[in-house]
Amino acid sequence: MSKVTRAGHTAGPESTGTVTVGRRIVIQGLAVSGCVAAAGGLLKSAAKADQGELAQSLKPGDRFALEVENGPLKPLRLEDIAPGTAILGAYPIDSETGLLRNETRLNMVNLARLSDVKPDTPAAAASGVVAFSAVCTHKGCSITSWNAEDSHWRCFCHMSEFDASDNGEPVAGPASDPLPMVFLAIDAEGYITASAEFSRTPGGTG
Repeated sequence: MSKVTRAGHTAGPESTGTVTVGRRIVIQGLAVSGCVAAAGGLLKSAAKADQGELAQSLKPGDRFALEVENGPLKPLRLEDIAPGTAILGAYPIDSETGLLRNETRLNMVNLARLSDVKPDTPAAAASGVVAFSAVCTHKGCSITSWNAEDSHWRCFCHMSEFDASDNGEPVAGPASDPLPMVFLAIDAEGYITASAEFSRTPGGTG
């Protein structure tokens, strides 16, 4: 299992974790079943804590960025995501105020750039870049894994998998609903931009 990557780094067959400040990489390797179980418990606790939070507020025209502790936000450009790689845990940026919309975890998205893009699809409209809710539709856990080989997102709580090349449809595990998708565009400056709100309300339904 390989490392999580962000813009400018090449992902291996499978990446797990959350990308943070600058080019530093946080590795959240879940190598043994005990670690997987522990991580699943933490994520389920986080999902319960989200039950009373605000609804998602992503809007058309928003760009995307990773949270930073200090320094200015750097919206993501097309050039920041190489084909086959993913950026996990990004948030939209309010197009009017320039502030990160991180008031709720339901705004968090995972982005990937598909290597094999079918014509006349949402991915083709954004040069292969796709964005999905980072919240699993099963129990609301955070999705922290990208498998570039088959373009699947994976949730380690109950091992649900979703196909990024097929509009986030579930392909394994107990999840029955697809991941909410954000339709994207690349603006004149090369920034990845939301062209619509989430395709459906983010959150767990299982």
